[in-house]
Amino acid sequence: MKKKFSTVIEWTIAIVLLILCYRLSFLSYGHFSALKAHEFSEKTMHYGPSKIIKEVALKNRKVYLCKYKDWISADVVEKGIIKWHSGSSLFGYPIDYTKKVSSTWGASGAYEKKESLLTVIGYANDPTITTIIVETVKEKSSDIETLKYKLDDSHMFIFTITDKKATYLPKTVKGLDKDGKVVYEERLTY
Repeated sequence: MKKKFSTVIEWTIAIVLLILCYRLSFLSYGHFSALKAHEFSEKTMHYGPSKIIKEVALKNRKVYLCKYKDWISADVVEKGIIKWHSGSSLFGYPIDYTKKVSSTWGASGAYEKKESLLTVIGYANDPTITTIIVETVKEKSSDIETLKYKLDDSHMFIFTITDKKATYLPKTVKGLDKDGKVVYEERLTY
């Protein structure tokens, strides 16, 4: 009887320790899909649920370009060892219908010893704009990189740049018509 009681106590302690280890481990946080991590991220920010317009897959990250009512947003989720977690940024921006193009940007990771990520998002209000161009510059450099995005029926755009060694900053956003003529240009500030 004494041995049976001792075995029950040992197994009870073992089970309690296993439950404690599980609750304190990385397995108890995050989600098994990037989409669930994105949905959780929006809930924690009291935003959405939004309509996903585009998903950009990067190394160990996904960026969701979304629209919710008169707002656009970009949400970054990151892959952990096993699960997906809310990333370093969910940023939304109200669409300004008085402007030809509403745009905003966010940067993350550079100061966290991770690969830096620049994200530029926007909405083209002018129906004559068919292409968006974003010019970026490396921090502490004058090297300009030009990125081009062909608009679809959503009139929304997203640009992402990742780099381990440098942080990129946006310089200008331009809207081009079907003939390649610049019909909108805005210098971005930071």
